[in-house]
Amino acid sequence: MSDENYAAFSRKLLPGCEKISGVRLPLLHRLAGEICGKDWRAYLENGLIGDTFEERMLRGFVIAGCQCEWSEKSRLVQSFVKEIDNWSVCDSFCAALKTPKENHAQMLATVRKYILSTREFEARFAAVMLLNYYLDEESFDLSLRLLSSVRQEGYYAVTGVAWALSTAFFIHPEKVSRLLRTGCLCGRTAEKTREKIRQSKHFKPAVHVPLL
Repeated sequence: MSDENYAAFSRKLLPGCEKISGVRLPLLHRLAGEICGKDWRAYLENGLIGDTFEERMLRGFVIAGCQCEWSEKSRLVQSFVKEIDNWSVCDSFCAALKTPKENHAQMLATVRKYILSTREFEARFAAVMLLNYYLDEESFDLSLRLLSSVRQEGYYAVTGVAWALSTAFFIHPEKVSRLLRTGCLCGRTAEKTREKIRQSKHFKPAVHVPLL
């Protein structure tokens, strides 16, 4: 399934990630679906144990898609989060990790464990999960509080939080504006959030500049 041209392109987007074969994500998603229909536990324990970008991504997709009790799923998710070492694996895993409504609160409890993590991609995982699944009316205010609590200052953690907050801005601009003005955001996060807001296709200077 590998494509060397795609591998070379991917390496440019993922600095420091050299073990890339160049397998496109739709193919990995399809393969993960096939594995989830078989003995996926055996694959996780014996087959998907390599350290290439694709093997790690495939593990994430299998964990996201497998059917099991929540207690087991939570353990698998937390085990995998420790492996995340680049933004692509982080964001793709989060996008695949759709949770049944009855487990929504339990997943949020798992996500909250990483809000104050000192590890860059654990903090990004928390931010991107909040962005993807917890900016609804019920969870919005809590998500803002959690995002403002992130103290990890690595580039990918900061951009993850800024991405989430800039998305939240176009849902409730006044609430996010108030947060930006409090000065409680870590380091470059407020600046990066404003930057992402201005870069958004939804940005209207006459409407939004006064709020920033």
